[in-house]
Formats: sequence, structure tokens, C-alpha cells
Amino acid sequence: MNDLPPNKEIPVGILSSVLNDTTNSYKYYWFLAILDIVQTSDSNEIRIDDLCEKMIESVWYPLNFFKLSFGAQDSFKKIADSIHAIVDLEHSDASVYQQINEKTDENTRKQIKSDVNKLARWVPYRFIRPFFKNELMGVADHRINALIKKLSAEYSRQNPNLVPYYFQDDKIVINLPWKEYLLQHIGLIKGFIYWKLVNFVQKNNPNVLGISAKLFKPEKRNLELNNKSWDFYLNHKKGMKCIYSKDQLPKNFSLDHFVPWSYTVHDYNWNIVPVSKEINSGKSNNLPSMDHYLEDFVALQNDFYVCIYDSNFKLKNNIMEHYCLLFNEMASDIYQMDKPTFGTKLTNTIQPMVQIATNMGFNRDWVYKRINTDKIVISRS
Repeated sequence: MNDLPPNKEIPVGILSSVLNDTTNSYKYYWFLAILDIVQTSDSNEIRIDDLCEKMIESVWYPLNFFKLSFGAQDSFKKIADSIHAIVDLEHSDASVYQQINEKTDENTRKQIKSDVNKLARWVPYRFIRPFFKNELMGVADHRINALIKKLSAEYSRQNPNLVPYYFQDDKIVINLPWKEYLLQHIGLIKGFIYWKLVNFVQKNNPNVLGISAKLFKPEKRNLELNNKSWDFYLNHKKGMKCIYSKDQLPKNFSLDHFVPWSYTVHDYNWNIVPVSKEINSGKSNNLPSMDHYLEDFVALQNDFYVCIYDSNFKLKNNIMEHYCLLFNEMASDIYQMDKPTFGTKLTNTIQPMVQIATNMGFNRDWVYKRINTDKIVISRS
């Protein structure tokens, strides 16, 4: 998708140029925030604070959950890190700001708001700067915002087709021709922005896969196939032990992504192991120690594959496909591999993933630490 939908009345070409050769992500997220509010509000007026909060909501998961980079010049990372340092946000159905309001005191909330408000000092103005290219030529940087505010108001009074919005107190006011255009083409416009954003993020994360899936808050996933296959396997392997704790696995096991899901963004079975709920929660999105666990993980995966292949498990073809995609081999050829070959192929996939995830900022070398739950008995005489 190379351009926005055309319109004879408004200068769509200038709007398209706003997202060309971008070195900072704020333009994408500012534009998306405007679209989200325009789509749900009858008013042409939008509080700048509301737009900034929407921007932070949108960038939180790419930056902090998926640990993507927006480049050295990007301004969001510092704000996201400051929020993360103050409050440990959970992955839940609540929004980032709902969680902040629930988990912080008034002073902390004021500090976060102050950090976020720094965006408002320049983002709203610099986004529409291309509409005043000639008038701003040679103007000192410290005068740019005031002049954009003045020009956007003048343009909007003379001909509201010329500029998307102007400023009024602590708000932007969307000019009616632009609002009609945005609403008419909102799906295509969002597609255009996301296409540009994916290219921008991919450029700053050249070794990371699944970029498009890492731009949003993760949705709840369906692990039914994985659960059924591991349940079937464990029923055939009585007394199987956890690769982390070496304890016998409980019947109500959880599934752990050996390399965290927040890096892989897939649920292929070759990256999954059964664990207790406590261990799954404790490991979280940390990278396990390769020295401690890789050998046992690979051995478990090999045994799991052979067991499912030899079985009458109804969904085994679906599970086999996970491994066929990984190894680029037929299911029967994988089955005939000896253990060292299977192990080498899987290891050669896992180790580079761990290294790249480490480079991105995921915590590595996680090791299970047993918590002593022995009760202290006090004798009474």
C-alpha cells in the first residue's frame, strides 16, 4: 500500500508525506490516536492529553512486553521505561492507565503525567509541520510551534480544506472536511499507517520475526491443541518430571514457552514444555539457562515427537505439522532421525533465538530456585 486514498478537495499528498522517511515513531501513533478518537466521538475537539495517553497505551506493549526498538532517536522508550521503573504493569485486560491508577499513589501519577505531557510540547505541532513548509523555511526551531499554532488557525478560518486541524486551548479541533475524509476511509488509512509502521519497526529490528503481531497488546490465545497433545503424552509417560524442578509434573500442569512467547509470538509445540503453574508464573518471560535446561528440553521434545507419531492421538497430524514447518522435512523423515540429528536441528533453532532475545533485553539464564516450604514445628512442653 503506497499511498492514502485520493481526494480532490484536500491535500492528501501532504498528509502522506508526513509518514515518509520517518526517524521517530510518534507520527504513526499520533495519527492512529486521532483516528481512534474520531471514530468514537461526535465532537471535532480532542484533548491533547487524551491523544498522548492513547499513544502511550499503544506503544507500551511493543516496547515493554515485546521489547522492540524504535531506534536511538525515539522519544517513547524513555517515557515507557520511566513508567516501568515506577510500576510493574501486568499483562491483563485492564489498560495501562487503569493499572497505573490502581497501583500508584497520587505523586507517582503526577510524575507519569508530567513525563507524558512532554510529548504534547511538540508532537501535535510537528505532525502538521509539512502543511506550512514554505512559511516555516528558515524559522528558528524555538519559534516553530507558536508559528504552526498561528498558521493552522489562519488556514482553518480561510479554508478548512488546507490543514487537518488547529489548536484551541488544550485541544486540537479537526476541520470538518478532514474529519469526513478520515471517517470515509478509516480502514484504508489505518492500513496505510500500519504498513508504514511495520516497515519502520522492521528496519529498527532487522533480526526479529513477527513484527506485525508485536505492535499490539497480545490477545488471549487458544492452546487447546497444545494442552491435549501434552496431556495425551503425559498419560503415556507416568511419573514424568519437570525439566526445571525435576519434580513429578502435576495433573493440572501449565504450558511454558521455552523461549518466551513474547519473543516468538507463536504456539508451535516444539517450543513448549509442561510445567507446574507456579514454575510457569515464576519463569514468566525470562530466557532459561541453556547450560541447565537445553539438553533436557531437546530430549523431551524428541521423545514427545516419537510418542505422538507412534500413537493414535486424533490430532497428531496437526502437531506433526509444527515440526515439519520447523525442520522443513516430512513427518516420517523427522521420525526416522536419530536423537543427535533431531537435537542438533532443534538446538540450531533455539540458540540463535535466545541470543537475539537477549540482545533485545529479555532476561537470560533463568534457573529454577526451590522455595523451602517446610513447616517449622514448635514443640510445646
